[in-house]
Amino acid sequence: LEIVMLLHYLGPAIIVGLSATMPNVLELAGWLCQIRHTPVHAIASQSRPTPLHHSLFTGRRSVKETWKRSAVPFFDSQGRFQNQVVVDATKRLPKQSGVAEQTTAVRRLLRMLQRQRGLPVIIFAFSQSSCEKLAEAIASSTSPIDEGEKLKTVRSRTNQAIDTLLEDDQSLAEIQRLKTFFLPRAIAFHHGGMLPVMRELVELLFRDS
Repeated sequence: LEIVMLLHYLGPAIIVGLSATMPNVLELAGWLCQIRHTPVHAIASQSRPTPLHHSLFTGRRSVKETWKRSAVPFFDSQGRFQNQVVVDATKRLPKQSGVAEQTTAVRRLLRMLQRQRGLPVIIFAFSQSSCEKLAEAIASSTSPIDEGEKLKTVRSRTNQAIDTLLEDDQSLAEIQRLKTFFLPRAIAFHHGGMLPVMRELVELLFRDS
């Protein structure tokens, strides 16, 4: 529906960008070709600007292990799937998977990534509520960033974004929480229930580390 509306209002659109996770691109291209009565070409690329590595983070280690080894790669250096290695790693996963266990595992993961200079990072959650709760749990144990210029930049960009909102929206609890609690700690949540300008702010701050 969104694509049909886009093509209707914008006229002869030349390029329509699609999500990388869309499975039926060829089917969609054929449908657009029929309703638009014009050739439509589906173009895809397998190249990635950043290499993608799959690992299983158990959040645990034995006495002889380092935290780095608790992130078990799915594939070896030759690109072969390490079935037994992954099976053994899954046996070390926590038996419980509540909010407390998830928060503890995420904190350990963040510490490991920080030591490896792997930040910033995106952590996916299965709902808007769990996204905000996890962000709040992490932020509650995190001190505000103490880098002068970086903190000043975060505050400046946040204020600029908030200034574009209506006066009533500026006082919303979500806006104030992001401004005073989350962003000064370099932590934020991001989901479809946010005001677009705040979602874009989080994206820009993430992009610029």
